[in-house]
Amino acid sequence: MILVVGASGNLGRETVRQALAGGHAVRAAARRPDAIADLAAHGAEVVQMDLTDPGSIGRVCQGVEAVVAAAHSLLGSGANRSPRVDGDGNRMLTDAAREAGVQHMVFLSTVGASPTADVEFLRTKHAAEEHVRASGMRYTILRPTAFMEAHARQYIGTPLLTRGRVTIPGSGRSPINLIAAADAARYVMIGLTDPRARDRVLEIGGWDNVTKDEIARTYARKAGITPRLRHLPRGLMRAGSVALGPVKPEVADALRLLLWVDDSDQTLDPTALQREFPFDMVRLDDFVQRDVEAFRDRTPA
Repeated sequence: MILVVGASGNLGRETVRQALAGGHAVRAAARRPDAIADLAAHGAEVVQMDLTDPGSIGRVCQGVEAVVAAAHSLLGSGANRSPRVDGDGNRMLTDAAREAGVQHMVFLSTVGASPTADVEFLRTKHAAEEHVRASGMRYTILRPTAFMEAHARQYIGTPLLTRGRVTIPGSGRSPINLIAAADAARYVMIGLTDPRARDRVLEIGGWDNVTKDEIARTYARKAGITPRLRHLPRGLMRAGSVALGPVKPEVADALRLLLWVDDSDQTLDPTALQREFPFDMVRLDDFVQRDVEAFRDRTPA
């Protein structure tokens, strides 16, 4: 039995689908099980788990051989703030898994995780990584780059296709690496099934290293529109991160993360990892083409 925690997210859903397709028994867990009720029709056991509730964590880990920890709470507030979920919650999940006799954990971290990062989310993820590594279980820690579903479709493509305009944080000229959730899930399955991926930290990404402005232009070109791009000034983002710190710490940290991304080279070369674990990865051009076609199919002529 494989337990997928965070099954309501893009990566969690893809992992559940691929694990079921591979003949594995899957327990899909989410804070709101109604959000993943459809996965039951595909053969998953759908359960409720809240990473701020130790009782639910321990209960759901029983009878499981492997755990995929794919939940995150970057923008969570109150009891669901990132330090509570990504930090305390993942530590409790790791401990409960070990106590339940789980043999292997695949932990989804993030590119840039570091104990010295200026962004709390990155420090929290790194601390959770270290707890997994010290647990005594076999592990695979994955550090994915930006997901196409969020950083291309949600933040850029959808606003452009629906309104013809988009606001991009920062300059829009710093390159980022993009990976499709389905490809990240392929790496999760490799972590679960391939002995070569055990007890390793793998930075995973796709073939495309592009700027956010280039993502916008790709959507515009495919859709045949002239994009209207607005850039949120870095100074305003920095001021917002300071002003919102005492009242909206999750938003302040998200702004610091955006500033870090905009100020650094987020490129990644997947060649070596693809030689070791080869499969066909989604290219941004094809991803955007499918998005535009799907939008046209939904839009009345």
